[in-house]
Amino acid sequence: MALRGRGSRAQDHAAGLGRGLPDTTDRLLKVTDVAEILGVGIDWVYERIKRGELPVVELGDTRKNQRISEADLATFIAKRRHSTTPAT
Repeated sequence: MALRGRGSRAQDHAAGLGRGLPDTTDRLLKVTDVAEILGVGIDWVYERIKRGELPVVELGDTRKNQRISEADLATFIAKRRHSTTPAT
């Protein structure tokens, strides 16, 4: 049961977005999760991070504390998607 006079956490969060705060509704994925989703090795993912192709959220001082947002991963994939045109 919600307390009267207070909005839900989702409403509070949505209100914060209008103030220029980052959207934190995306799940943050570990590098190992991203590697599994893409079907590549973790070194390949770290190389894309190093090149600046895949943005990360730093949660600590080591590589193991880097996270990739689902939205950034979706953008990364979309930028690399292309259709093949049939030969004429």
